[in-house]
Amino acid sequence: MPRQFQLIAAALLFFTPTFAQAQETEADPADAVTDGASPDVAEIPEALESEEENLTANCELGGTLTAGNSRSGLLTTGCAAAQLWERFKLSSGGGVNFGRTKYGGIGTDATGNKILEGDWKKTQLSMFLQLREDYFLTPDKRSYVYMLQSISQDKFAGYKMRFVAELGAGRVYAKTESQEHAAEIGFQYERERAMVTNANEHRVGMVASVLGKTVFSDNALFEYVVTYLPSFQDSDDWRLNSNGSLNFKIAERLSFKSGISVLYDHEPSSIVPVDENGVVVVDANGDPVASVPARNTDIIWNNVLVLSIF
Repeated sequence: MPRQFQLIAAALLFFTPTFAQAQETEADPADAVTDGASPDVAEIPEALESEEENLTANCELGGTLTAGNSRSGLLTTGCAAAQLWERFKLSSGGGVNFGRTKYGGIGTDATGNKILEGDWKKTQLSMFLQLREDYFLTPDKRSYVYMLQSISQDKFAGYKMRFVAELGAGRVYAKTESQEHAAEIGFQYERERAMVTNANEHRVGMVASVLGKTVFSDNALFEYVVTYLPSFQDSDDWRLNSNGSLNFKIAERLSFKSGISVLYDHEPSSIVPVDENGVVVVDANGDPVASVPARNTDIIWNNVLVLSIF
């Protein structure tokens, strides 16, 4: 079995709830879970709004830990808002992850000399902005088409700016009073400004997602999204992004959310490498190494407080 399909199967098994009674019902025509954010950041869709709550907005602030192209994490923050009409929904959101690491003072080098205390250096900086429009094809909001536009940046993953535009359709395929699961498929165009070459790179491909939520109680909610992004231009250029989060209600408008994102890029962008002390890697002649591929996998663990404004 090709490696990408093994990873897809593993992600689906991990993030899709395995409840036996996920049968469909028409008793609760709540809105579809259609607030999926940019696949680049594997952001979780917002919790389902009731028909009385046509406008929702929240902001979050907390800490982040990372592995992969970012050495460490420190702070994460973001905001999201959505407005729902009878057949149309407009969603927006944005967020920032920031971190610094103090290189040096961490032991000895290969020659046995003690590494001196170093300066704080930025080792994580990623951000995104997103806008999404959904049009519901049925009164129960279970079938829909959508458009999505996003801008993101992650220089430690090799790109200064990444613009994404999507056009697709979705269907809520399973729905009960406590669960809701949807599938989406569409087309994606991407333009990326590379860190190393400063050139624009264009990518056209497909996007396929499964997403949903499970309500455990009035105070506990699990949400997930898994997105597969193959390129039409190169069969080896594909990505698999997944995110799962647990939300616990603390007060009427305050909750705690803990979520993990795993972002895999089979053909990552190029970066200028640095060693464990933050020094640019050099070759045998002492010249800086021009570039190397970024790591394939980034893991981001966020723990945040979420304040509901509306």
